[in-house]
Amino acid sequence: MSRKILSYDRTNREKNRACARLEREDRSEMKRYFCAFLLLVLLALTACEGAPSPVTTDSQGGGFAASDRSAEGCAHEPVTDPRAAPTCTEPGRTEGTHCARCGAVLTAQEEIPAAGHKPSTVQRREPTCTEDGFEGESKCSVCGEVLAEARTLPALGHTTDNGRCTRCGEQIGGIWSTYYYVDKFDQPTDAWYVATENFFVGKFSNSAATDETLYAELLVDAQGITIFLYEYGSHQVRNYSSQDWDEYIITMRTDDGDFELTGAIPPAGDRIIIDELYTSAVLEALRGEGTVLFHIVPVKAWVTETEYLFSVEPSNFASEYGRMTGAEV
Repeated sequence: MSRKILSYDRTNREKNRACARLEREDRSEMKRYFCAFLLLVLLALTACEGAPSPVTTDSQGGGFAASDRSAEGCAHEPVTDPRAAPTCTEPGRTEGTHCARCGAVLTAQEEIPAAGHKPSTVQRREPTCTEDGFEGESKCSVCGEVLAEARTLPALGHTTDNGRCTRCGEQIGGIWSTYYYVDKFDQPTDAWYVATENFFVGKFSNSAATDETLYAELLVDAQGITIFLYEYGSHQVRNYSSQDWDEYIITMRTDDGDFELTGAIPPAGDRIIIDELYTSAVLEALRGEGTVLFHIVPVKAWVTETEYLFSVEPSNFASEYGRMTGAEV
């Protein structure tokens, strides 16, 4: 019995040793496989490090810039990098080359500056004294971008000088029309007068001003001729005395020569009334065709430095005055 037990134990020990030996052999086989796998991985990584990297592009994503990549030992295979034309707003690039194998830049591409817009010729109509002008839409003739919107050019307006526009030559303030005085209810009466719609423009000087702007108005009615004067275009010349007349010496120049007239502003009045003695002479001048000049100075000694100068264009005065009076033109 004891011999059988000993034989059984020996058999078990031998089996156990065989199993342990097989287990050690399996582990060694797995280590060999794992080492072979690691070797293959290392070889693959080494091969990747030695291969050429992708070709680099410039900062704008197109074309090839100069490369620091070593190309020693590479038999370059040139590839053309095409030229990119500039636009109105974006730069372009010159043609270049790089190696298809190692990626080295053989001919670097250079930047071509943006061309800039080229405005097309636009339709334009210059404004006049009385009519607006027009300037059409401006576009780039290359890319079509709108550079300036269409706009209206405002009318320039007349520049009056003694009743005539210096820009277009049109008579301003020299067109005579008939108007009617109004009563205390601001209603028109039968009493008429002939005058111009606009003021005549002249100049005046005194102890405080030289050649400043003067507006003048000449009014003719059935009773006679009066003159209104406005210094600086707004300050009306008037008589501040409630008792005395302010007298003036008026020199009138026509194509026939100079004529000396007299006139006066009544007490507390606002207009110079030409003496009746000279009414016919002034009417004769206004019926003519040439410009009539008026030079006016006050008689008072303390205002002798003051003088007024303006000119009047007769234009249609003769026909308008004749229409109201029945006088022959």
